[in-house]
Amino acid sequence: MASKRYTTEQVIGHLRQAEILASEGKTVLEVVRELGISEQTYYRWCKEYGGMEVSQARRLKELEQEIGRLKRASNRFREVQITIRSTAVLVLRLCMPPIVSDVFPVTHHRPAAGYAANTRLHLSLLP
Repeated sequence: MASKRYTTEQVIGHLRQAEILASEGKTVLEVVRELGISEQTYYRWCKEYGGMEVSQARRLKELEQEIGRLKRASNRFREVQITIRSTAVLVLRLCMPPIVSDVFPVTHHRPAAGYAANTRLHLSLLP
């Protein structure tokens, strides 16, 4: 059996018709046979659209689409944010002067014999 696609309006119409048939005393199996759908589809529709007006169902569909757009925009924002952060780190590493001790490491030199015994700090120009 080929599956059919029903619009939201058709689903709500079928559910209203099912309510009418059920109020006439028909069982769920008789109702779904008359509507041409499976019992599982009927219960899924009841769970999803039960008690809704057509305008409410349309609004629900619009909100679901808007949520999808916002999620995609949020993901794009995160990607841009990560790119900006990594670019900023690169720029800082390339353009900002590093800490003096990284460029001019501090080394200890021993004085030659006959000079003062204390050690002095010397900034070497080559790392």
